[in-house]
Amino acid sequence: MVLTIAKMMIAAAILGLAVACFLGEKMNLFDPWEEFDIPQLPTQYMKRAERKTYNTTERMILPDATLFFGRKTDKYTGPINLDQPAKAFTLNTVENSFNFLPNQRDDLQYAFTARSRMIDNMVYSVVIGSNPADHLDKDFQLYNIQVPSGRFEPRSMPALSDDADPIYHYEPLFIDQRHGYLLPDQRSIFFETYDGGHTWTERHLPTGYTRLDHFNRYILKSFIHQPTTNDIFLSGYFPAEGEKPGYSPIYRLSADNTGTQGWREVARLEGYAIRSLRFLNNGDLLILAFEGERPERGSDSRSAQVLRWDGEDFEHLHDFGVFTLFRPQRNTNLDQEYFVTGPGGLVVINGRSFKNERGDLPVYNVSYVSHDYGRSWERLNNGTATGPVWFDGTSGYLYRDLPFSTSRRRP
Repeated sequence: MVLTIAKMMIAAAILGLAVACFLGEKMNLFDPWEEFDIPQLPTQYMKRAERKTYNTTERMILPDATLFFGRKTDKYTGPINLDQPAKAFTLNTVENSFNFLPNQRDDLQYAFTARSRMIDNMVYSVVIGSNPADHLDKDFQLYNIQVPSGRFEPRSMPALSDDADPIYHYEPLFIDQRHGYLLPDQRSIFFETYDGGHTWTERHLPTGYTRLDHFNRYILKSFIHQPTTNDIFLSGYFPAEGEKPGYSPIYRLSADNTGTQGWREVARLEGYAIRSLRFLNNGDLLILAFEGERPERGSDSRSAQVLRWDGEDFEHLHDFGVFTLFRPQRNTNLDQEYFVTGPGGLVVINGRSFKNERGDLPVYNVSYVSHDYGRSWERLNNGTATGPVWFDGTSGYLYRDLPFSTSRRRP
């Protein structure tokens, strides 16, 4: 066969395109990161001597503003201040002003533990004040935070019927500005409000759920709301016992159940430890899980899987392999943004990937993006993990928070 110059040029073009597609992600030819300008901040925040005393734990990027969450110490003694009080604050770029929590004690370290997503320009957030000299001396408070001003309005905290074990974390989950839940860690109860957090009703978790250890109780990761029905779903993992394999039940709490109990097991996934649940916009439940038992010692190198449950059957969609771990790097407040579903079959999972199976550095930020409800995935390498990467469903961008700068890209 005689190769003409024209045929050779076409072959070369096809080969070049194939190479570009293969290397495109690595060479950043597709969806490149772009700088995202944060508006000018107050002078005291930008001065180098004082900037280090402001520890920003989270940024909420809005169409016309950026809202910072963080805490301030009196002096900079290192990246972690364990021996001095700290005050929690918000900082908005509209008024360029700080809002410090009211009535903060001078001897406590204050920090945001978790926040609910924004609902009609309102965020519900729990702040903890802890005594560096006494770990049992803690003060929790739920706040209604207005967006974008960042102003705080306190709400009541529910009274615990028992105080056998200290609580180190509360997670808020609000469905609207009146109906929401408050989840204490390591307890058999949770709380529900119908008036925006002014009063609370005590509810109970599923029978047997509370005997699970903290590795298998995923109440802060898989307690989710079904938007179309207002039902609540929850999962966890019951390890293998003898010849009985381990399994993850899926519980449902109907929206019309007003009693303290009412959970019903609606499905059971054997051989998998469910890590997180999210609803797709078609009503199916998307599941992020690990296959097999967690080893008693050594590295956890189980394979991360994505499955889907349509209300009747489970369908296995994807195996991510054993060397990618899906968990936040350092910012627990952004946990909800690491596994996100959106319109049109969009799913984004953010995590980190080690250089090799031994867990050697460097660690890379990675994002997996699906546009077909989790069936096929594109891997985005986001660079060395100097900060968290998260997906914002409002703007449709992935954000990467680097020291003193922020960049974004479309998945």
